[in-house]
Amino acid sequence: MVERILQLDPVPASARIARRAVAEVVTETGRSDLADTAALLVTEIVTNAIVHARTPIHVTITATPHGVRVAVMDSSPHLPVRRSYGTAATTGRGVAVVELLAERFGTDEVSGSGKTVWFELGTTSPPAPPVTSGEPHQEAPVLELVRLDNLPVALARAWQQHADTLLREYLLASWDSEAINAEMAERQAGAGEAFSSLSESLAPLFVAAVAPAHADVVLELRPGDVDGFRDLAEVLDRASAMAETGELLAPTTQPEIRRLRRWVCEQVLSQAEGAEPVRWLGLSDDEPMATVRPVDWDAAGVLTATEAVIAADDANRILAASPAALALLGWTSEELVGRRIVTVIPHRLREAHIAAFTMHLLTERTTILNRTVTVPALRRDGTEIPVELFVRRESVGGGRAVFIATLEPNAGEGNASG
Repeated sequence: MVERILQLDPVPASARIARRAVAEVVTETGRSDLADTAALLVTEIVTNAIVHARTPIHVTITATPHGVRVAVMDSSPHLPVRRSYGTAATTGRGVAVVELLAERFGTDEVSGSGKTVWFELGTTSPPAPPVTSGEPHQEAPVLELVRLDNLPVALARAWQQHADTLLREYLLASWDSEAINAEMAERQAGAGEAFSSLSESLAPLFVAAVAPAHADVVLELRPGDVDGFRDLAEVLDRASAMAETGELLAPTTQPEIRRLRRWVCEQVLSQAEGAEPVRWLGLSDDEPMATVRPVDWDAAGVLTATEAVIAADDANRILAASPAALALLGWTSEELVGRRIVTVIPHRLREAHIAAFTMHLLTERTTILNRTVTVPALRRDGTEIPVELFVRRESVGGGRAVFIATLEPNAGEGNASG
């Protein structure tokens, strides 16, 4: 049997150190056939500890001619959560990879000291009991109970996944630039802990078979989480700005997502100081446009179409509308082009639209593309008209996309008042 123990700092180089050590130990015991898989799995687990825990990392590698066991311990109490990301996502696959490739895996809570995430390949001796501090197990005290009244569930789920992507990419980009300092690292750690607490509180809503449109939620915050929400707001503001300029691969933050995030953070901070909860009142009609790079796309096909056609980019910004679409909706080209696509969506449906649009950009999953659906469209005068809607996605340069929607009036439904 060969055993190696590593004490690692929460820096990018630690993932490479752990990967190399696991491959060496496994090969030393004659099981080089397990080296690539073991190295991949330890890289995913250590990377998650670097990004989300931001504490010293303890790695134990135990290998025999029959198999290998790797255990990664950090000091964060938050357990890993499997995310629902699509094939185009740039993050969120660590737990899924371990589930897919490891023969056995698990997470053990370490009393008073965080958690251990482990996996096994081949046949190994029974896993050692979790390391404990020798003190009786005590639950972390709850510092604050914060109420989020009337939380929009679909929008919150989209924000949670988008924020998870932004945080991971922002941290990795900061490390790659070698510009990170101790203060920035501390804020990133606080943001990560606050976001983990929030995700744990919201998780039951997202796995429910039938989720409500809105729900009253109570957040249970650990010591330090309140200050962490200040860090979370600042870090996500910075990350969103980087995404808008193309410095991150994450999609641009929709203004409604940003508004929800600011409301959540404000509720945590204000209630921690004794204020009463302020209910989520929905979206406003004048959410500001995000600053995004223009797409390289030819609008001629839309401008000359005889049908009612509208094109929008992946920032939800209207790029062009055909004469028939302008007549149908009561706008001029000068008035409509440049506005956000929510301009022609009834207010009561905007939360659902932004949530679905954000999730599509993150996962490429969709329930509306390439199929005809009947939906209400909002005209300039505030009235609604039912239309048969068909939307297709057209990829353009630089990983960007344009969405082209054809609208056909559904005369059988009649007009509805706005």
